[in-house]
Amino acid sequence: MAISIHSIGMLSKLYAEAMEEIDPGQVEALRSTGAHLPQTLALGVVPQVMPPFVGLTLYR
Repeated sequence: MAISIHSIGMLSKLYAEAMEEIDPGQVEALRSTGAHLPQTLALGVVPQVMPPFVGLTLYR
């Protein structure tokens, strides 16, 4: 149980850092063309954070 709690906490911190490092230019470009929030998330945020998320999850 201690290992799982530590893993969840560590992955949460690393996921938050990965989300902070995305390029805001892509998100801003989507918003300026009239994309809604779900479209912005699906096309601007998820493609940028998916590789670090997968890598961190597999590593842990």
